[in-house]
Amino acid sequence: MTGSGNTPVDDAYKNADLKKLLGIHLAIGQEDLGGNAPMMTATIEREGLINAGVPFTYYSVGGGHTWAFWQQTLYDFLTRVGFRATSTTVTTSSAKLTATVTPATTEPATPAGTVQFKADGVDLGKPVRVSGGKAVLTGRSTAWTGRTVTAVYSGDRLYNSSTG
Repeated sequence: MTGSGNTPVDDAYKNADLKKLLGIHLAIGQEDLGGNAPMMTATIEREGLINAGVPFTYYSVGGGHTWAFWQQTLYDFLTRVGFRATSTTVTTSSAKLTATVTPATTEPATPAGTVQFKADGVDLGKPVRVSGGKAVLTGRSTAWTGRTVTAVYSGDRLYNSSTG
């Protein structure tokens, strides 16, 4: 989609796979030069991603696409997205739910924080602490059998939140 001049309601933004990506990072130099009006393109892309509910980060810096721009953008990506992204998966059994929070990188530590388990969007108890990258909720399976179970990871000081 980048630079293609799509409108904010273009079908390309409705691609369900976009919501599964661990880190979309949209960056623009405020004085970029180009035939397709880069600042306007960036605004349209941001609106399209927002309208479609696609998670992303945005970074804007003065200047154009110079070496300094790329250094600043890379730093922003690495500190806000690249090393902070997580994915969360849930496994069910008759007596427990287990959420596994996996970081996009193995450094610098395993995720901490909490996981809120939900069945059909309704909280199942209180948030459960993550230990060793896992959170376990024990209980009766009647609370979740036949329902859509999700785990919402809160994130922590090193990692971003995610839902699985």
